[in-house]
Amino acid sequence: MFDASSTVLHMARLLPADFEGTAVVNALPVAYELGRKTKLNVTFLGGTLRRSSLSFVGPLAESALRKLYVDTALISAKGCSASHGLTEANPYEAQLKEYVVTRSKTVLALIDSSKLERAALVQFGAADCVHTLITDWGARPEAVEALRQAGVTVVIAEDPAEHWRTG
Repeated sequence: MFDASSTVLHMARLLPADFEGTAVVNALPVAYELGRKTKLNVTFLGGTLRRSSLSFVGPLAESALRKLYVDTALISAKGCSASHGLTEANPYEAQLKEYVVTRSKTVLALIDSSKLERAALVQFGAADCVHTLITDWGARPEAVEALRQAGVTVVIAEDPAEHWRTG
């Protein structure tokens, strides 16, 4: 499952052209990007269009998702902390993401450091629903440690500028 975030869209673009499997999506930009991978089957959830993200949410999307189980969910969030878990600003997006995290064997969260130690309007999962969180080099050590104490494996991506300096 690929959520509707720009971070997950970027990850979809990085997949090799011959990536194989099945992807479940609820956003047009992500579906378009994954549709270019010729060996990847893409299942689109449908529902009510959120124009701001070109994603589909609501009862139809939730109903379709209730019938599916996925191995790995790639999600993002507006906020992520050990105490508040994963949060979203939009209640409809949060509801769909709550279904996603409960219907996935593995939850991989792609969340930039500016969203750590923050909470948005609606919680859609406790911190420990995330198996692995990938964030950037700007993450505060205290935030990373708190998430690790909550049972989350945290991976910090390298600063690409380091390659130029040490290179």
